Order: sequence, then C-alpha cells, then structure tokens
Amino acid sequence: MSSKQPKFPDWLEHVQKTPTYLEHVIEALSEREYIRENAREASRHSSHHSRAHRLVHLPSILTKSSAKVNYYSISVACQPDHLEYNRYTNIEPYDRTRVVVEHGCAEPSGRYLNASWVRELAGGKWWIATQAPLPATVHAYLSMLLQPISRPPSQLHPSFSDHTSSQTSRIRTVVQLTQDCESGMRKAHVYIPPIVGESWIVEPEEKCDAPKVKVILLSVKDIDEAHCRESVVSISLYQLHTKMRVNPWCSAISCTPHGPIMVYPNARTALHYSNSFTLLTPSTVTSLINL
Repeated sequence: MSSKQPKFPDWLEHVQKTPTYLEHVIEALSEREYIRENAREASRHSSHHSRAHRLVHLPSILTKSSAKVNYYSISVACQPDHLEYNRYTNIEPYDRTRVVVEHGCAEPSGRYLNASWVRELAGGKWWIATQAPLPATVHAYLSMLLQPISRPPSQLHPSFSDHTSSQTSRIRTVVQLTQDCESGMRKAHVYIPPIVGESWIVEPEEKCDAPKVKVILLSVKDIDEAHCRESVVSISLYQLHTKMRVNPWCSAISCTPHGPIMVYPNARTALHYSNSFTLLTPSTVTSLINL
C-alpha cells in the first residue's frame, strides 16, 4: 500500500482557506445543535418515569414542537435501566436511529446499546457509531458483531424495507478512534485479549439470558502508513461454538514502545485503509466506529 496520505476533498480544502465561510458553518451548526438539545431535553422529561417530574417540566415540554421532540427523542436511552449503559450523561442515541441488539432479553424492543446508524453523505455507506463499550455492555457490543443481519431501520432508508436474504451482511470492520485513557480519564475499556492466542469469555448483562461470548485474538499487525494497529479476532457463542471471524479489527491507536499515541490528524487515514478491504456495495452495512 502506498504511504501517501489520502487527499482531503476539494470542498473541505476550500473551507480551510475561507475563514468567513467556516464561521458561518460553525454558527449554523451551533444553532441546529441548540434546537436538537432542546428537543432532546423535552423528550427526556416527557418520558421520565416520575409523574411529579413530568408535571414540573410540563411547561417546557408543551412549548416545544412535538414533531421535533419525536424526531430527536432519546426516550429509550433515558430509561432508568439503561442509564448505566451510557458512558456519558449527555450522549445518547436517538430512538429512530439507535441500533437494536437482538436475542436473549425479555424487552420487546431488544437489548439496549449506545450505538447509532450513520450514513455517509457522499459515499452512501452505512456505519454504526458507538461509544467504546463499558464492562456492562461488552457482551451486547460483541453480540452486535455476531448478528447475521445488521441493517438500519427501514424508515432511514426505504430500500431496506423489502430486502431479500441475498442482501444480508455482517459487520466486519471496527475502527476505534479512542485510546483507553486520555488526560488521566478512562475513555475506553479493553474488550479483546491483549495477547495473541488468548481467549476471553464474556457474560451477558444482568437479566439477559443470552449465551456467553468467546473472543480470541488471532493476530496483530502494525500498519505504519495508517498509524494504527490491525487486530484480527474470532468471536463465537461460547455454548454453541458457532464461530464468526471478524477481519480485521482496525484501531486508530498506534502502539509504540513509548505507549499508545492517538493520531487525530490521521484518523481519516485509518478510515481510508478500512475501506480498502471493504469490498461490499455502498448500501451494505460493513463497518462500526468507536468514538
């Protein structure tokens, strides 16, 4: 593979050279985020389990557009049983874009995981953006990789509403952009064995009767041009011994003798590299990114 860095798109190069346009973009994005945050807060209050809480916040709920509140609702993520599965208190998946992990729980809406469907604007490829798993969510996270069919909700893309079995796919690439610790703060927990050949058995969260998951680190390779480490792992249901190989597991963390180095300017290189071995069509779900 060539060591030449991928070039930024022309529109992004233009933005970097036009400060006034960049200011306009930042202002527009800030205004949009303000609207979204208000809608999220309204959905958080309206779905609260306490009636007294809902009554106290009723005026602020009623003053918001119901359409916007429904569109940006985070009611599932705010359920009391799910709060411990969110790494941060202000980053939750929208109800309409959240990834539902199936199997092994009584909850009809599936197992909860802080993960969302995201579609590339230009390339049209589907990704799953998720927080780095917590100890209590590692099993749900790995189970998501084992699902034979991983698709966005049909309301996000009409073509998925009448799919056939030939369109099934699996997540085969994981890009981790977060190192374990940053500025003394825990940002991610280790969820694959550190030694090649070593295996871990991961148990499901409480009240979930899904089978245990076995994960084995098969190989590790440093990729200098991408400033990352590629880890190939095998994931299987421990009780059924049905293996699925996830190839490769690409982490945008460069592990050197001096410790892990997070390479923010070259995160796009890791994504470019992950796309080089993803040979499925743009509308096929293949990749997951940890933020």
